[in-house]
Amino acid sequence: MKPLLKFLHVAAAIGFVGTLAVSLLLAAMADATSPSTLAALRGAIARAASEIGLPSLVLLGVTGALLVVKQPLLIDARWVWAKALLGTLVAVLVVFVVQPAISRAAALTAMAVEAAPMAGALDAALRAEWIGGLAVLALSLL
Repeated sequence: MKPLLKFLHVAAAIGFVGTLAVSLLLAAMADATSPSTLAALRGAIARAASEIGLPSLVLLGVTGALLVVKQPLLIDARWVWAKALLGTLVAVLVVFVVQPAISRAAALTAMAVEAAPMAGALDAALRAEWIGGLAVLALSLL
């Protein structure tokens, strides 16, 4: 059981950090494109974040907790608690900053293609996505 949990934990970490990195790359490429292409890229970013990123984050947390429970000696290790604290901080940033910013940016770019652009709101959403995404990536790699 432990090897399976370790495999799932590593796979979830790769899925989460990979989704975040690809999303940031797509966001960087999206700035110099036409409005319709921008809307399509933003939609792809939102879909990847919700269908791969969030489930990977949940699996990462669950498998990490199960791995610690399977080895009771780890419960007293300080590094385990530091890692749990960092993981919780990453989850909070993703759920309350990055994911809403990604969804808002996708919705605003889709509306901009159909109607008048909402530059101020879109800029705020993109700024929150970049700052939150880079912070989450840095914490995840830490």
